[in-house]
Amino acid sequence: MARRLDQIGQLSFDIDALIHAAEVEAAPRWQGAPLHFTIGYFAPAALDEAFEQWCFLNGHFDSIAQSHMWHRYRALNEHVDLGEHSIDTFTADLRCNDHAHRDSAEDCSCVGDMVHLAICEPCGWHLFTGDEPSHVAVNATVRACNRYLFGSFGVEVFRP
Repeated sequence: MARRLDQIGQLSFDIDALIHAAEVEAAPRWQGAPLHFTIGYFAPAALDEAFEQWCFLNGHFDSIAQSHMWHRYRALNEHVDLGEHSIDTFTADLRCNDHAHRDSAEDCSCVGDMVHLAICEPCGWHLFTGDEPSHVAVNATVRACNRYLFGSFGVEVFRP
């Protein structure tokens, strides 16, 4: 009986995969932001849509590491409206995908670390940080957003 249930479960999984493959095949050609890492300026909604499209095409499992795309960074406020300003924060994982050498710098020739992006869409202001260790880059992003929004008043809206 258990084997029969396993076969039914596998059949259901296979049917879902066939349906998804047909949906991907029927999807119109993507016209939005790139479906890979980019340093070009795109509105926050365009980055959200591109990441959703990548997940639609490739699945959600390990999508952050595999896509290397900008996605919402939950450790910071994802979106803050302050008067005429609107700050959205994103991160991209540019670390190695090969777990066999991910933590070994001598064997790895991969691109880098976690990088961060802050965007004020109404103004077109944006900031890319990531030349430092991840926690330092997050702090740099937070400080830059606060300086951009409040100058030297010392008011903090973002906190890591």
